[in-house]
Amino acid sequence: MESTVYIVKCSSGDWDDFRWWIGGIYTQKEDALKLKRNLDRKAKRIQGKCPVKKDLTDMSEEEEKLYYSYHSEHELWMDWNNATVEEVFTNKPL
Repeated sequence: MESTVYIVKCSSGDWDDFRWWIGGIYTQKEDALKLKRNLDRKAKRIQGKCPVKKDLTDMSEEEEKLYYSYHSEHELWMDWNNATVEEVFTNKPL
């Protein structure tokens, strides 16, 4: 019997440190969308709390230390790309 599930795919980083993973699998699309929104909001909130909001090339040495300290504590969220929801049919090859 075929059914539908909704997969929440997450990603962070670029190039060498790019990674993606499955954040959740739901039978209801609205539940998957809710998780997606919550994850994206959390990333935006954490990025917004970064104590230094300058381009890396314009930072003083002290600002760089603050930025990288915060970044290393919140690496996943600071490098967050986005979450997406993908509809997948079960019992079928992908």
